[in-house]
Amino acid sequence: MSVRVNDRHLSDIEYENTYGKLNEYISSKLKRLPKRYRHFLGQPFNEVLNNIYRDIIELTNLYMIGKYKSVDRYRVCVKILKSFEEVISLSYTYWNLSGNQQNGIKYINKRVRIFWTDFINKEIALITGVMNKCNTDKKIVVDIPIMKPHTKSEINDVIFLEKLSTLQRIIYKRAIHTSKDFHDARMEMLVSLSRSALYNALQGNDIFVDGNEKLYNKRKKFMSNVIGDLYAMNRPIKELGFNDIFSEDELESICNLLTECIKILKSVQETDDSIFNSR
Repeated sequence: MSVRVNDRHLSDIEYENTYGKLNEYISSKLKRLPKRYRHFLGQPFNEVLNNIYRDIIELTNLYMIGKYKSVDRYRVCVKILKSFEEVISLSYTYWNLSGNQQNGIKYINKRVRIFWTDFINKEIALITGVMNKCNTDKKIVVDIPIMKPHTKSEINDVIFLEKLSTLQRIIYKRAIHTSKDFHDARMEMLVSLSRSALYNALQGNDIFVDGNEKLYNKRKKFMSNVIGDLYAMNRPIKELGFNDIFSEDELESICNLLTECIKILKSVQETDDSIFNSR
């Protein structure tokens, strides 16, 4: 039985159809965000989704003009995969902020998290499949992101994850009460760092240290990124504290959480080093 040319084309650009559905799915969630969360969560989420859409179209355009194996197409795939790291990070933040009756974000339960995760991982797999058929750019280091449906209880079972989760909620709680007309660069930085810290911590915690050097280095990189994110928070927190943006109780909680998280993460790194080097 022969396959029509148009059907083959549809198969080769399945990633486009899947992304259209994924974009619509996440956008429907963003539209229901309370207005006070739209700048710090909805807007960056919408921007990265739009960027991926433009790159998806570029990927298809290259295919249609016969450059389906070109290095240019490979580079677009890498760019899309990098953007999906941000999609995953923003998704984890959305989930972390959900469920608090005071902020009005409906809780994202386990069933929805699994569906959300599978949807994103399917698109990542499709883009990775396209990339693997292209001529590679050996100068580019490619990390294939993967998402997991982390539940609130799973996060609370790991001390540093629970503390990072709490830290992010405190930062967002204060951020959404800042001026709607003027967005302070320091608060913008804190919000971004809180997303990065939680993402890196979740990704790193999913990797188990054994005799695999590649996995060991990958986990080490994630954990080092978390520590770097936390240290980077010190200056904007101090400056915002001087301007009375944070209350005394909030400042005390934030400083304690930062100190405790860094201490725990450094201890985790030492344990990882010991396990790996003793293999």
